[in-house]
Amino acid sequence: MWSKRSLDRMKNQLLFLFVTVFITFSSYAQVNIAYYPWNNLLGISTNTNKLIWLDLKSEVNTFFGNLNTEQSLQLNIKRTEFVNYYTGIGISTNYIRATHDGKIINGYYVNFGSRIKPINKVPGFQIIAEISPYLNREFQSGILRFNLGIGYQFIKTKNK
Repeated sequence: MWSKRSLDRMKNQLLFLFVTVFITFSSYAQVNIAYYPWNNLLGISTNTNKLIWLDLKSEVNTFFGNLNTEQSLQLNIKRTEFVNYYTGIGISTNYIRATHDGKIINGYYVNFGSRIKPINKVPGFQIIAEISPYLNREFQSGILRFNLGIGYQFIKTKNK
């Protein structure tokens, strides 16, 4: 089905994609990196302290044919020095599976979350909690997901 060479090529392309996204985000916006250990998700976001921000999550530690990626647009509802409450809408995709059956979209979801900043001396550190109703692409079934993770908001400092 998949040769080792094509899997290695795909792995390199995905690594290139993540590096490109990271460099792009860090060049043009302040970037946030997150990891959700119980769900095996790696997240890259624009500045989560802004009113509106973008979030990209991808499964790690999974088979390539089952490599799901989620893209979402988030809106901070309330922002304080210690916590941000947000909501957003997103789409779950699997570009690799599209080569088999042509269906890129897995489903759709809504996020309700908080990013808690518990350490004053490390303002970029965040504890992330999200609850997310998810519907499959046919709207025939769904689940209620919960993500718990940690993140770090890289903040550009102004030169004095």
